[in-house]
Amino acid sequence: MEQLVAFSIGPVQSFIASARKTTDLWSGSYILSELTQKAMTLMEEIFGAESVEWIQPQPMKAAVLDNREIASFPNRFICIVSSPLAETKEKLHRVETGLTEYLAEVARASVGLLFAGKVLPASVWKQVEEQVSDFLEIFWAFVPFENRDDFHDKRLEVESMLASVKNNRPISFRQQHGLVCTVCKQREALSAESPTAEMSQGELKAGLRMLWGNIQGDVSRSQEGEHLCAVCSTKRMRRKVLKFEPFP
Repeated sequence: MEQLVAFSIGPVQSFIASARKTTDLWSGSYILSELTQKAMTLMEEIFGAESVEWIQPQPMKAAVLDNREIASFPNRFICIVSSPLAETKEKLHRVETGLTEYLAEVARASVGLLFAGKVLPASVWKQVEEQVSDFLEIFWAFVPFENRDDFHDKRLEVESMLASVKNNRPISFRQQHGLVCTVCKQREALSAESPTAEMSQGELKAGLRMLWGNIQGDVSRSQEGEHLCAVCSTKRMRRKVLKFEPFP
């Protein structure tokens, strides 16, 4: 049995707009493109490449992708999968989980390079995991697809379902006690000391200085007075992790 699947990855505008440097803007678009590419790869791995028919966008060959610094993929895709109804739901959950795990790997690599030469305490890695785990907004919907002549109507139906899923998404809040990231102003800045409600302003600032003090001034990593969260750190370092030439 075939299913028509619509899959969307976000956030988009707030993720791209949270930037202080050209590389931050570039990374926002590029990482979203990477995530779409990874999700498409996961679809083929989990459903089987022969069971996935791509409608939009079309996959690109690895040789082409490896030489591109352009965000080539949109933040969504549509495809037809050969899979029973119940299995389709379970497999899409696996794609979603795999995508979150992939972003966590990207974040760990970025933070590790950002603080290269520094032994990071467990509290920093805990912040990274927590901030990345609930960052992505992944939505998907699917409808049974039995007659190819009904593609237009089924496309409208699955798009409508996807819009409904987005409009009814659950809102979750993570309690935070630390000083906020100076770029996005949404998440705690990474700190050498795990922030608690009992800490004073001075203690919170001291935790930031311990972690960020010796790298500020290196303009490729952090400007004077900057303290970034895990997500913004990932954006800041993505180009360097990929060994692309820095922007002038």
